[in-house]
Amino acid sequence: MKEKQRKKFHWWYIPLGIVLVLVLTAGGLVLWMHSMLPWPNMVAMTSNFQMELSDPMRAYVVGEVLALQDGTGVETPEDMALRRAEVLDLFEKHVYGVLPKNGFETSFEVVEEGEALDGAALRRQVKLTVTTDKGSSDALLLMYLPNSDRPAPVVVGLNFNGNHTVLDDPAILPSYASEKDAAVLEEERGGKAERWAIEEAVARGYGVATIWCNDFAPDDAKAYSSRVISLFDEPEFKAVGGFDEHYFMYVEDADLTQKMRTTGKAYLVPQYTAIHAWHRAAHRSLKPFLWQTGSLLRYFHKWGFKF
Repeated sequence: MKEKQRKKFHWWYIPLGIVLVLVLTAGGLVLWMHSMLPWPNMVAMTSNFQMELSDPMRAYVVGEVLALQDGTGVETPEDMALRRAEVLDLFEKHVYGVLPKNGFETSFEVVEEGEALDGAALRRQVKLTVTTDKGSSDALLLMYLPNSDRPAPVVVGLNFNGNHTVLDDPAILPSYASEKDAAVLEEERGGKAERWAIEEAVARGYGVATIWCNDFAPDDAKAYSSRVISLFDEPEFKAVGGFDEHYFMYVEDADLTQKMRTTGKAYLVPQYTAIHAWHRAAHRSLKPFLWQTGSLLRYFHKWGFKF
């Protein structure tokens, strides 16, 4: 009988096997390290985030806007004033945080205005100056209002790329935190216009107002110290140096928690819940996975594996 022919052994089986073992080991290590991070009350950072939130979110029905929280309809100007106070309270608690009640002053100066959108809108650019005992800082507010004598409701929102990106309008001034040269600004002008629909809003009788978020709080250690948010910094936050810029995308918040713990200023506030809309990019793409792995290794090298 002929001896059975053995299957040919391919040399690349060895490196392939090594790579698979390394990937599986690294994945398990990342998950284990992630589970050890000191997330304070981060209930949505669990692996069953979608299971916990998807059904309630699908079933959630937005309440009646023109009704008080007790269900009473808003029918008079007095009712509207009460409803406005309720909405502002909701935004303070769930979106923007509590505005300081004192210790600062604001002033406004119109630095440019003119017609826009073929005469359909009035463009107005306003310098907002915030002053505290630590100094002052400016932010540039951009507004488009219907060109009419009638009052118009205004949609307000932060933009994330600079005022010049929300509409292809050459009269829009550079945001104050911008350090880009004129050529780059012109190349970017109107690049995010599809997100804002300013023409459609004005055509329907609404105004739009926006400020670049970096005028308030840039994600940059050097620029941070000169913007509005620095006027309200707590001394403990400055003492620990704020966020560590060596992290990228992952774990910087856990690192900040540990640094604040060294000052005795890290608090657990159980009446509030932080919901992190976790996209799990590190589970689907190699580059975010490497970012997360690098940040985790940096974190545990810095703080150790015991808490």
